[in-house]
Amino acid sequence: MDTALGITLKAAMEHLQLELGVPGCPFDYDFSVWGHLATDSWVKALWERIDKFGIVVKLDYHTIPTPREHDIPIMQLMVDKGLRGTDLKRVNRARIAQEALFLSDITTATGRHLEAHLLDD
Repeated sequence: MDTALGITLKAAMEHLQLELGVPGCPFDYDFSVWGHLATDSWVKALWERIDKFGIVVKLDYHTIPTPREHDIPIMQLMVDKGLRGTDLKRVNRARIAQEALFLSDITTATGRHLEAHLLDD
């Protein structure tokens, strides 16, 4: 049933998902790595507690589909490459400014080069 609380919670989680730059449920990500990228909110506090106490939450949560075969979320790539803290936050700010989620959002059609306009000052 779509209640006012349910709609609000879904909207808050979707906002958190886009703010983090992840395609899946934000609760599935390690808060100690990703948490500082999120704005303080009720859903962030809930995520922190879920992670802290090792609670497994199973939600029927729709992930954002990958636009291209072998595509990867930008922020997941950065975390996999070892970026943390301030450096990860800087990349995330730039990603949000470009309204990009996946690597394909900032590369040419071949996927081999970054879009030229992104390299300008």
